[in-house]
Amino acid sequence: MENAAPAAAAVSVKLPEFWKSDPVMWFAQADAQFTLAGIQNDQTQFFHILAKVDQTVLRHILNLVAQPPNENKYKAIKDRIISRFELSMQVKLEKLLGSCDMGDMRPTHLLAKMQELAIGLNVNEELLKCIFTAYASKRESCES
Repeated sequence: MENAAPAAAAVSVKLPEFWKSDPVMWFAQADAQFTLAGIQNDQTQFFHILAKVDQTVLRHILNLVAQPPNENKYKAIKDRIISRFELSMQVKLEKLLGSCDMGDMRPTHLLAKMQELAIGLNVNEELLKCIFTAYASKRESCES
């Protein structure tokens, strides 16, 4: 029994449904699942992603499905999906400046949403605070 291989625990990959509104974070989840499961094989990762996305996403990667590259399949599918579904900087800025309505949100939730939208926009904290304060004061005046 000296040469017995150590037992490996089987860990399954449990990917959430694809988040069209936040593909970068969805792939962060996928990467974490692959790491936890010990899956490093490019083709295996590619097929897990392929199996999880729905028809509306598949339309954007048809050529990768029909003819996957010989190498870096996972990177190719990841890059393509992110490029198709990630919000552009312009859309993020428009949402940050125009459509951040508090609705039933607590101020802390609104601030978190605004900080998330500001990622990659090079918006400094002072400007973000000004925008947040404007929304908060607008809400107070509407409630009066």
